[in-house]
Amino acid sequence: RATEENIEIVLSGAGLGFVGLGKPVPMVTVRFVDVEFDFIVLSGLAGFTSFTMPPLSASAPAEDMANGPS
Repeated sequence: RATEENIEIVLSGAGLGFVGLGKPVPMVTVRFVDVEFDFIVLSGLAGFTSFTMPPLSASAPAEDMANGPS
């Protein structure tokens, strides 16, 4: 299970911007780190134990909802 200690949120410059707004759009990256995976079924059958999963991340440009439709 992931807890708040396993989640990192990073805002960084992406060099993106929207025409007419005149301001930069940040890139939002969410990372899962040090998450333990438990083999629930395989631990009883084959003796597998838990292991730390490698870091996993996903990034997307942020949205500016202040100027969107209401």
